[in-house]
Amino acid sequence: MIKHLIKRIIVIGGNAAGAAAAAKAKRVNPNAEVLLIEKGKFISTGTCELPYTLTGEVKQVESLIFFDEKSFETEKGVKVLTSTEVTGICTRRKEVKLKQSENENKLPLNYDTLVIATGSKVRELTELQGEFQNLFTLKTVSDAYKLKDWLLVSREKTVVIFGSGYTGLEVAESFSKLGFRTILIEKMNIPFPGAEPEVSAVISEVLKELGIEFYSSNYSQLKVYTENNLITKFKIDGRLVDTSLVINATGFIPLIPAEIAKKFELTNQGVFKVCKKMQTSIPGIYAAGDCAGYKNFQTGSIDFFPLATLAQRSGHIAGENAAGGNAYIEPFVKNISLRFFEHFVTQTGLTLLQAKNYFPGAVSVFSGGLNLVKVMPGSRNIFGKLVFDKNSKMVLGASFIGSSEVSGYADLISMAIRNKLRITDLKAIDFNYTPSLSPFINLISLLIRKAESI
Repeated sequence: MIKHLIKRIIVIGGNAAGAAAAAKAKRVNPNAEVLLIEKGKFISTGTCELPYTLTGEVKQVESLIFFDEKSFETEKGVKVLTSTEVTGICTRRKEVKLKQSENENKLPLNYDTLVIATGSKVRELTELQGEFQNLFTLKTVSDAYKLKDWLLVSREKTVVIFGSGYTGLEVAESFSKLGFRTILIEKMNIPFPGAEPEVSAVISEVLKELGIEFYSSNYSQLKVYTENNLITKFKIDGRLVDTSLVINATGFIPLIPAEIAKKFELTNQGVFKVCKKMQTSIPGIYAAGDCAGYKNFQTGSIDFFPLATLAQRSGHIAGENAAGGNAYIEPFVKNISLRFFEHFVTQTGLTLLQAKNYFPGAVSVFSGGLNLVKVMPGSRNIFGKLVFDKNSKMVLGASFIGSSEVSGYADLISMAIRNKLRITDLKAIDFNYTPSLSPFINLISLLIRKAESI
């Protein structure tokens, strides 16, 4: 649509993708009215940092609220409605239906273009259905406020955390540091089950060393005991485990209201099917963030990939195009990391198991090394696993465990995958060296030496 014909742009959802889309739309088309509508009380918040608010590493939850309605309008030129739910979209009349309370429906608002950025939510557990006072998630700023309020009044210190993925492990670290008896329950037989087996093994050893209890259990076989709207204990493999607090950290699923979803084409993962311009199956309506699908650079599949950086990037693309621009999003390379106590873990590209589904010649090598020269303070063992195709020698993925330097290793592998480099290309890298910053032989060099022998 030509810019001057776009009079009003509405963005549904006010966090990473929505805020980015609204701000970008106003920059691209300053003559258009841009309206940001958020169901909750807060917009433009940080969510990845939420576990660190529990221990005070991030001192206040409020510091994760980057804008409110007034400051966003002042600085970005975007009008904001919070505590306002979009209950439906009439695509024929180009209207959104609004509700601000249980009994109050506002008049519909017209739009010329629309961006849907409703995000994701924590996957519900059927075994934990009900309004329990001590059952929490940690997905939003509101969740963090509620959990911190509970910690102020609760005197007992036992927490059961469902799920041992990224969020589950980060939450477990926080509660362990707070002095809680910390119990992880995972439906798979190892912690951090989406990672390489070698990484999961290291995580398992860390759990044992720190006294964090790990149970593998099919959630449907758990027996839940409740009293006075509280979950008091679980029966796991015949053993009773008391608890004062329960956290659901079993992962995320797309959040698209049913009344909206039925009008659009969705993928089999339940996200909007979009083109490179982030446009949905309906012209003039775009989607961004966790509710949109993204093309995987390596597999070509359209994936649900809830990551803040990708949400912001897609928000900018959707916002620009909703304002009359012509921007395109590139396929993504998975590149994600975790800090678990003093260990930093990264996963870039495909794991060996994933790679074998697309590359019959996929193989891997695993090696240990040092982050610094051995005699330097802070020197420690680090580990890496490199996945590549034994026929083409093309780099397919890598995982690293070590100190903060592994973030740079992961970014290098991401670039290698994006440029379809081979392990022989990595061999030609002149790695930076100084004893206080790096080892004499970089871990990636050690991995390449092993890979060349295959």
